[in-house]
Amino acid sequence: AGYYLTSRIIEVVADKPFETVFRERLIEPLGLETTFFFGEEVITRPHAVGHYLKSREEGHTMAHGYSFPRYVNGTGGVVCSTRELLRFAALHIGNGKIDGTRLLPAKAARAMREPVAEAGDFHRHYGLGWSVYDYPEFRIVGHGGATRGFRANLTVIPERKFAIAILTNGDAGSRAIQEVEAWAFKHYLDFERPLAKRVKVTSKQLKDAAGVYTRHDGEFTVTALDDRLDLTVVYLDEETREVEGEDVYPLVAVDERRFRVPDGPNKGSIVDFIDYGGLGATKRLLRMRGRLAERGDSPTGRATRKKAAAKGKKK
Repeated sequence: AGYYLTSRIIEVVADKPFETVFRERLIEPLGLETTFFFGEEVITRPHAVGHYLKSREEGHTMAHGYSFPRYVNGTGGVVCSTRELLRFAALHIGNGKIDGTRLLPAKAARAMREPVAEAGDFHRHYGLGWSVYDYPEFRIVGHGGATRGFRANLTVIPERKFAIAILTNGDAGSRAIQEVEAWAFKHYLDFERPLAKRVKVTSKQLKDAAGVYTRHDGEFTVTALDDRLDLTVVYLDEETREVEGEDVYPLVAVDERRFRVPDGPNKGSIVDFIDYGGLGATKRLLRMRGRLAERGDSPTGRATRKKAAAKGKKK
């Protein structure tokens, strides 16, 4: 929501469409030739198409609906290549300066990478547009994205002049992103992200976390087992609410409210639970990959019912 609002503020202040300002202030000065917003710009050039992994049995299906409404452009509407995404990274490695030209004040570039809000992970905070990870070795900043059948991630370590951009055209691409990034860290920097240690929690604490949590792009069902949680994630198309795929993660406690995936492709990912007392009512929230989902009263959520209905139609 913050990016939607910010892009609209830019339009009002500049008295120009957001895309025009973005092109004038960033795309053209960086010399980007294959970075676009609109489907009609992309379709005449080589481009990837997103895919959903419905299940191991059904395999991949093509994600239809390439373009988004204009209001999305400020938060996730850019189409570009890894090469040009790395040009953007080079701008930030240079603290706002690239090829001898300053596009952003150095003070502003550094301020974007400063922690502003806690983000659930032991080493992670939010900056301005960046996720900020502080380790004894160095500070890592990054930003990931997910849309119809695509997963993307940009990771930058300015003090090491290191950046890696990974773009995938599958909704399971986050698994590849994690493994490729881990290999690059080890190969080029001799670095591995540390894993939070497992701790014991009571059965009551596990049961308190159980329930169905929903947000605009998914449903998260948390089940309490003897010594851990199971998390089933049903991914939804943001507009049609159709089911795009499903993942199941085991979760082990690393403190009273934070849990991590102990192994597998998403090893180390943190899920935490937050009690929010806004508007006089306490709500339980689940946070995964920086986004919140709210627990509802129903034991079976909308996505689960919709998926069951879809299976019934196939029969």
